[in-house]
Amino acid sequence: MNAISAERWEPIPGFPGYEASSLGRIRSFIRARIVAGVKQPRILKQKPNKDGYLLVCVTRKQRTVHRLVACAFLGESDLPQVNHLNGVKSDNRIENLEWCTISENVRHAIETGLRVYGTGLQSRTHKGWVQAERGGFGLMLRGHRDLIAIGMNPSVVTSCLKGRRRTHKGFTFSRINTQL
Repeated sequence: MNAISAERWEPIPGFPGYEASSLGRIRSFIRARIVAGVKQPRILKQKPNKDGYLLVCVTRKQRTVHRLVACAFLGESDLPQVNHLNGVKSDNRIENLEWCTISENVRHAIETGLRVYGTGLQSRTHKGWVQAERGGFGLMLRGHRDLIAIGMNPSVVTSCLKGRRRTHKGFTFSRINTQL
């Protein structure tokens, strides 16, 4: 039996005239064609949004396909999000979807490598090293702890870096980008 013949269709709760398939497709009986006296449903075109999730136009609004499929096959849930088990946002087969909490979804994204959190130099918010200079003498400082260790106030150093102050304890400061 091939995949298309194994496809099952279920009505989508809250959207009369629309059905979701077990393979992640959405069809409409509202926009159906009559062929040889029989009403043929129309498969709706899916478009990816900026985040990679597939959208269809249902009742004049864009809806995510994975939520419609989950509502049709898994039932409506109190849980706020639908997780793609294999991490592929365009794979909306029913065996790839589950309802989950926000924290479960984030944890799954980190475990599968979809979301990367670095610390220190690998952090996406790391802005580079700070160079402090005074009379030909220079220091390379990596961050907050280094500033405190040599007796500098990190808030005042930030003011110097942003141009609101010129010096702190006789030093001038500049940022050195370590991103290659």
